[in-house]
Amino acid sequence: MAKRILAHAINRPARNNNERTEHILEGVRRISYDPHVLVQDGWTLTKSETAQGASGGAFMIGKKIIWEKYEAIIIAFVHDDELGDLWKAMWISDQDTFDLEAEEMWDALKKWESKQAKKRVRNNNITNAEAPAAKGHLRYHTYADFSVDGVEHGVVLAASSHQNARRGVMWPARVLHVSELEPSAGGKDTLTRRGAAKRNLAVVFLAPYWNGQYLKKSKGALGAAPTSIFSTGPLFEIEHVEPTEQVFKKYSYDEINNLSVDKVRTEFRFLGLPKAAFPRYLDAHRIAAALKRYGKNNFKKDSDDSDAFSALTDCHQMALKTTQFPHALLELPYEYILQQLPHPSEKISQMTSDDAEELKEPTLDLESILNAMSPPHCFGFEPKSTGNVCPPTTPYRKIHPVFLQSPEEKNPGFSVTNFASEYLLSAVGVIDADNVDGPDSKSRLTFLGQHLSSLVDSLNAETGDFSGPVENRRPRLAPLLNECLSTKVRTCLHVNAQ
Repeated sequence: MAKRILAHAINRPARNNNERTEHILEGVRRISYDPHVLVQDGWTLTKSETAQGASGGAFMIGKKIIWEKYEAIIIAFVHDDELGDLWKAMWISDQDTFDLEAEEMWDALKKWESKQAKKRVRNNNITNAEAPAAKGHLRYHTYADFSVDGVEHGVVLAASSHQNARRGVMWPARVLHVSELEPSAGGKDTLTRRGAAKRNLAVVFLAPYWNGQYLKKSKGALGAAPTSIFSTGPLFEIEHVEPTEQVFKKYSYDEINNLSVDKVRTEFRFLGLPKAAFPRYLDAHRIAAALKRYGKNNFKKDSDDSDAFSALTDCHQMALKTTQFPHALLELPYEYILQQLPHPSEKISQMTSDDAEELKEPTLDLESILNAMSPPHCFGFEPKSTGNVCPPTTPYRKIHPVFLQSPEEKNPGFSVTNFASEYLLSAVGVIDADNVDGPDSKSRLTFLGQHLSSLVDSLNAETGDFSGPVENRRPRLAPLLNECLSTKVRTCLHVNAQ
């Protein structure tokens, strides 16, 4: 159709070259808004009945906007894999068209709504100072008791208010506990001003795409080259957002042991973001699922006194309901961990048919990572398997209490059976056993058995009265320790001599 329009403009009769040039320019302008050309180029011209995805999609067709100080109207929509959602708009004055990305479209729509609001204020004779105050007061009371299911596990979906983030896109985030809020550089906590802490909630967006650093040769913190510009920013971004239904939603994945890559990929298609942002979106869900797993396994439900504490601490109740993660867990090298995981391009979707197996990957086990930094794992040893899983708080070495005997109790003494097995004692000639042949009198093991019996007799003699302070026991036990060392050396020399 574009070729036909240009051919008509060239062959159209003209009185001179200037008129022919005008015909060609008019044909070029018509190509930019002609319905047949737009449809053949992949644009959607029909307005949808409901909003599509986070940006609205074709539902925004017909909306009036203000772009470059002039009124315009959205006439078409298309989704591009590289750029994301795009809208084509036309200035009402001269019918020139232009394309807008999601952020630009929302800014233009906001300018139009702001202009209309000012008109309504003037028509109703309401000053600009009175209108925002009433609105803010109403929102404060409406969302004072707002909460999201699953916030007790620390992870939710939230919409960022950053200028580079697309409006309405829900992104995995962690709600900060009230104990994590720190004072600002000025010495005063910006969230403890009267009413400000309850109107805003501090959250950490996980692996956001909108904070990318636009550098030619950008590298991550550990020197690994990022896959795209969306992966060049920090993994965590703190924002203070308003606790409303439009900003917060429940985290969408309930299974804590596995993360469905196919579901994440399907959900990403409705966000209207470029394809290059998908690895960042997958990393965000990897961290979110891992934090939720830790929060769900270690969450202890206490008495619901969040309302009372909220009044005392001047913060929103969600900042008290959320999980208080340990500092060591928050300081883990998440960037290094994510770099060891396979790239999304290596995970080919298996959902080619209805009965195909869903592609999943195990959820990061942050609790096991923390346990690996404690003994005996940090020394490179593996604990012996006893069939029971020890709790993570169990120390490697246990200290058992020592119970001292009272003076009235008589010390029963020690026996050689307390220091060796029955098989070993029979082998050295200390005891007789039917199933073990005892050694003869000239055996080198008999010499070892005689010294063992002598040491046990000396131990019973020294520890007959074990009362008194520790300072008095050490001089009595020192000769016994020297005798043990001497016996060990003499035995080795005697065995070697034989």
